[in-house]
Amino acid sequence: MPDSNTAGPRRVDGATSAQGLQTNQGGIVSWLLRRAPILLGVSVLLRLAWTLLSPNGMNFVDLHVYVDGAATLSGGDLYSFTYAVVTPDFPLPFTYPPFAAMVFWPLHLLPFSVIALAWQLGTIAALYAIVRMTFTMLTGPVAMTPRRHSLILLWTTVGVWSEPVRTTLDYGQVNVFLVAIVMAAVTSSRWWVAGGLVGIAAGVKLTPAVTGLYFLARRQWKAAAFSAVAFFATVAVSFAVIGEQSREYFTTLFGDAERIGPVGSVWNQSLRGTLSRILGYDVEMGPIWIVAAIISALLAFFAWRSLGRDDTLGTLIIVQLFGLLISPISWSHHWVWLIPMAIWLLHGPYRQLLGTRIIAGAWLISVLVGVPWVLSAFQDSIWTIPRPAVLAWLGAVDVIGVVVVLLWVIYASRVVRRLSAGSTDVQEVVAGAVIVDGKLLVAQRLRPSELAGLWELPGGKVEPGESPQDALRRELREELGIDVVVREHIGAEVPLRDGLVLRAYRADLVSGTPQALEHADVRWVDATELENLPLVAADLAWVPELRAALS
Repeated sequence: MPDSNTAGPRRVDGATSAQGLQTNQGGIVSWLLRRAPILLGVSVLLRLAWTLLSPNGMNFVDLHVYVDGAATLSGGDLYSFTYAVVTPDFPLPFTYPPFAAMVFWPLHLLPFSVIALAWQLGTIAALYAIVRMTFTMLTGPVAMTPRRHSLILLWTTVGVWSEPVRTTLDYGQVNVFLVAIVMAAVTSSRWWVAGGLVGIAAGVKLTPAVTGLYFLARRQWKAAAFSAVAFFATVAVSFAVIGEQSREYFTTLFGDAERIGPVGSVWNQSLRGTLSRILGYDVEMGPIWIVAAIISALLAFFAWRSLGRDDTLGTLIIVQLFGLLISPISWSHHWVWLIPMAIWLLHGPYRQLLGTRIIAGAWLISVLVGVPWVLSAFQDSIWTIPRPAVLAWLGAVDVIGVVVVLLWVIYASRVVRRLSAGSTDVQEVVAGAVIVDGKLLVAQRLRPSELAGLWELPGGKVEPGESPQDALRRELREELGIDVVVREHIGAEVPLRDGLVLRAYRADLVSGTPQALEHADVRWVDATELENLPLVAADLAWVPELRAALS
């Protein structure tokens, strides 16, 4: 056995350049996680500074439509209202269901500057809630460890600078709040809460109604039915309170995409907008759109069928992406669902596949740059549909991206199943014996309750398609914020329940300072301390070998 007293980080023979790249990436992520609260705080301050100091920062055109439009309810002219102070080429009408005007009506009693500031802060808080609920759907209601919270804060920071959220903040839009309501609905265990929240959200803006497909896909029949009941209740209330204006909306204006805005503008990232720009005319809801919608539905269906049975987050994302495609108008600020999608790709069931990381990276670059925002500088008018082919195809970025994701899910699920089928019946759990200067790194358990307070060699389960070495590197990076090079086995394997087997590996510390990101504490112990340490039962089998390595 090599000298266990060798101090300091070092590389060992056989460490590949790919391992070095993973180490560098892990080091960057660990650095970002440690500074996540600061990064989010700075992002919020910069966003508020932009709002308060830039010439157009307080325009909030959509928030004006909500507040000023709702204020006209008492005069009976809600749907003849327009706001054109900063949009003279397109006077903005109130295009939402009448129930939305009733919800927004109290806001006009407050100073608009107060509403705007509260709206900005509330939007960012809702984004944080979305990210937090996304991880809850992904991993279940696990304990909120420091690392997990840092990860949520970091993703919230990324979301603040994504184009869907940037433009939502610029316009004072309601999209982030609606996504948060839908996430709260699908994470609720009560069918009447889930269905009620979705129905009410659809009463404010029609787009959340597509979530009914999620309930059907998950066989939540009561929630699906009650979402429809809740929506029609909002319609009934609006008819009872503002009858004539409700009648005008549902008999004349409902479904009129032209009234919502310029279908062919690059800001419209729906199927209809994309096809119209490529073909040079508004395809409307005609044969071409119908064929494209059917193809999208089939892709979404087969992608959903490819998911694991318990992948609720994947199901929700596929449903919402499909809704964004088939909606006549899907402005770029409607695409808030791209943040949960990116989290699902990078932390979900296909995260170990290189293709998943490439696709997620491409999406993140696209939304952080804001491709529709860049291309908007090249369109002569928001009303002009024909444009050069290169601009038309670049303007298809979101539609093409969704198609790629759906195709990848279908393919990646088969790869993961094949890798799982090709593995042995014995599934491996790995633990790392990290020794530096004659001391062993150990971590104190937080959960489950029967193991809380006991110490262990840190590690975790090997996932399908993952080598034990890759799994241990990943686990130590996620749990402790360190990067290691994995070496040989140490001690005998330990059988666990459910066909699992536990194996320990020597590991050399490469970079990072151990932190208790998912444990109660971490510490370095020598051979004497190890003897008196309350270890979990499975790790006791390795004490002789560990003591020898430490001495």
